[in-house]
Amino acid sequence: MIFIVLFIYRCKLKCMETISEDNIQSSIHFINNFDSKNAQYTYLQALIEKQEIHRKRPRSEVPKNRQFTFKYHIKIEGAKLKVCKKAFSSIHGISEKQVRRLCILLKINEQPIDHRGKSQGSRSNAISGDTLSKIREHIESFPVKCVHYYNKDASAYYLDEKLILKTMHVFYKQKYPDHPVKYKFYLKYMQENFSLSFGRKKIHVCALCGELKIKLKKN
Repeated sequence: MIFIVLFIYRCKLKCMETISEDNIQSSIHFINNFDSKNAQYTYLQALIEKQEIHRKRPRSEVPKNRQFTFKYHIKIEGAKLKVCKKAFSSIHGISEKQVRRLCILLKINEQPIDHRGKSQGSRSNAISGDTLSKIREHIESFPVKCVHYYNKDASAYYLDEKLILKTMHVFYKQKYPDHPVKYKFYLKYMQENFSLSFGRKKIHVCALCGELKIKLKKN
């Protein structure tokens, strides 16, 4: 589970001044809903954008290793908002060392997946990092609704009740024909990396929400 640690620092973008406390808490709840560290770090890496630095050099000069600069974002209500590196680290509750690792892996187009304990044979048949990114991108493209519990400091996220996973997989195959995966893998990936359900579950309404609802009806 990731916890947030906020601190005061100078920032040209004034990140911590422009982002509301509610949006920060929403980001924390969303990340903590992932079932594994791998899922959390894969999500965070997708919020980092790499851009190659183009420098002029003599034609005779041998090309050196590519250099990149990185842009960091947080998600607010489904939209990406650019933030500085320190705000990205602080809001998501990870160290700058962990952010550097995500950037290093992003440079070589690899995802932060922990393969320890897996056999060599299982790695040879592994799905590529690019394909895993496409699966995550596709699942995240569907609208997600949020509901909170009165007795828990957490939120539940769910997809439209009319949507079914097999239909999502069909849409995936149509959108990414060059990155095919079987339905069972698509299902497994979603179960291991997302805490989503289909349709809103019946929950108890907190006292404050119930009181506001009654007042609205009276008015």
